[in-house]
Amino acid sequence: MVNNTWILIYKKLNNTATPEELEEIDQILKEDGGSQYPIAMLEHLWRLYPISKGCDNEPKEERWAQLQSQLNNRPDAYVEDEYRAETIQSMHRGRLNYILIAAAAVILFCSSIALIYFRSTDKKNGICEIKVPMGGITNIQLPDGSTVILNAGSKLAYKNTFDARHREITLSGEAFFDIVKDPAHPFIITTPTIKIRVLGTRFNVRSYPGDNTSEAALIRGVIELTVLKNPDRQIILKPSEKLTVFNQPVETSASRYKSTDTTSKAIVELSEIHQSKRDSLPAEAGWTKNKVAFDTMEFGEVAKMMERKYSTTILFKKEELKKLTLTGKFENITLDKALQQLKLTSNFNYQIINNQVFIY
Repeated sequence: MVNNTWILIYKKLNNTATPEELEEIDQILKEDGGSQYPIAMLEHLWRLYPISKGCDNEPKEERWAQLQSQLNNRPDAYVEDEYRAETIQSMHRGRLNYILIAAAAVILFCSSIALIYFRSTDKKNGICEIKVPMGGITNIQLPDGSTVILNAGSKLAYKNTFDARHREITLSGEAFFDIVKDPAHPFIITTPTIKIRVLGTRFNVRSYPGDNTSEAALIRGVIELTVLKNPDRQIILKPSEKLTVFNQPVETSASRYKSTDTTSKAIVELSEIHQSKRDSLPAEAGWTKNKVAFDTMEFGEVAKMMERKYSTTILFKKEELKKLTLTGKFENITLDKALQQLKLTSNFNYQIINNQVFIY
């Protein structure tokens, strides 16, 4: 198997593989039947040695030595019973050792992929930075115990001095937060457009550079927001409320927070989150469950969501198609099937060529 296959396997282990990538992995295993057993062991090893959250500074050499020692002492202990019964009796111990050590090496290789794609540490400035590539999602546990789910194409950074007393991060992109409550030490999030002060709560924040809007949706607790273009005004969000910041001048409905000066201050709008009784999370946070949900959203903005989820590029041959208003939801389906569903409610055609989607 080539390096690209190991990357696909890593994404499968980390639950970030797209439906197309899962199909590709299944096809590879069908064509190479000898890989199924090592991959099964690899999945088991992955559960035993998960990648740590946040910035991982543990030397990989130490992890390798520890894992190799344990495998050498008792390799069969790291194989699930269902596979051991069928295979180990017919496999020479040397061969088993070889496969397990190879699997352990892949664990470390996959860890390296995660570090390359997701985590880096700027030792000079004391900054820990986590990045997620297009098509991926990752879970992070911060030093204070708070948890973050980071969406595709997003970046989160915090100083190495981050602890229970100094809780400040920066976010570019989208993230779902579950913050440990500590009234004496507020949690501060700074994005390209808004700043959020948190005491302890669950909420979703979306603030991608280049998007027409930024958004904060509150599920539980209370948060205080400051729009960076209008820092003198603080806005308090209550549960089930959502604040939308329009980064470009647009026509919006009346809002008690609407700004009248569009040249120097951002237009903001307060509304309710979209919560279905059948879903545990509102549509605004559906991406954490591999769902793409949108309500009366322009096709141009929906396209950006799909680009991030499917790691693709969507190009419109006619600008007016970007203005089509769409409402819908899909999950665990391929890019092609998602576009087919959108076609049922809107008048457009599409073509997929070399991982690019052309809308016309």
